[in-house]
Amino acid sequence: KVPKSLKCSNRFGENYLYPACLGPCAEENALCPLNFVKVHHTESCSVDEENTKILTLTKENTLTFVKEFQIPGESKKGFVNEEVFPCANGRCVEYSKVCDLINDCGDYSDEQYCGNKFECDNTTGKEEIIPAHQECDGVIHCSNSRDECNERCSKYNNKKIITSVYLQVFAWLFGTPALVLNIIVIVRNTKKLYSKKGDMSKIKFTVIILVSLVAFGDLLLGLYMILISLENVFKKKDFCQNENKWLTSTECEFYGVLSTFGSQLSVFAITAMSVYRAVAMRKIGPSRGISRVFIFQVMLLAGVLIL
Repeated sequence: KVPKSLKCSNRFGENYLYPACLGPCAEENALCPLNFVKVHHTESCSVDEENTKILTLTKENTLTFVKEFQIPGESKKGFVNEEVFPCANGRCVEYSKVCDLINDCGDYSDEQYCGNKFECDNTTGKEEIIPAHQECDGVIHCSNSRDECNERCSKYNNKKIITSVYLQVFAWLFGTPALVLNIIVIVRNTKKLYSKKGDMSKIKFTVIILVSLVAFGDLLLGLYMILISLENVFKKKDFCQNENKWLTSTECEFYGVLSTFGSQLSVFAITAMSVYRAVAMRKIGPSRGISRVFIFQVMLLAGVLIL
């Protein structure tokens, strides 16, 4: 006796077939494939295994499937009851191959009326089915993302590039000032370099260059945050369906290079500026109070930043 609370959506083969047909299962869509079988007028259907035949015998208006076999030590043949599912195309498969998410019949009739599957409805014409419990689980299994992007997946159907509202606000609040203010810094430093080119010391010139590099790296990070925020706005309607396509696009690769290069440039420039200042102050003389211990500490800090 099958309990009514039995969950059948994560069962396959005969482990699904028996509860679904004898149950009922707990799920309303746990269909019994045997209820949709149309009896063919052919007297037999072939089975691939052992090249045997599945015959149909009628007794008291009941259709029974049996398998013909050779009786050991005798010339005559006998029959044995066999649990066989007749496919729509005339083939037969065992119950263990029904509703197992594999096209054993060749025409998907063994998977057509099963409540343990989700149909991806791939437009390429190739049948694609996955276990029913994988629908709306937050992981894309269908090649067209339909298992996560449908009306039943309200939690994941509204997926965005930036899912958190706080991160969206953060990207706009920090990205815009980072872009604008660092442009101003670069413009001002450029004017200083050209206006005081002959009167500027090497130390000041080098520091301005390094500060400009830091500003340029932060500018790239600000630009990255703004571009990602704009993508988040314009792609929010169809991002769920096109997530895999977008993640593998040249556009996404460009954003990754932009953010990585900007952050690495800033760290490198800050480290170089710290080391250069320490060395420059050491050359000024002992009156500045720069000790070897201090230089070692600066170099150690620079190493940590690089790592």
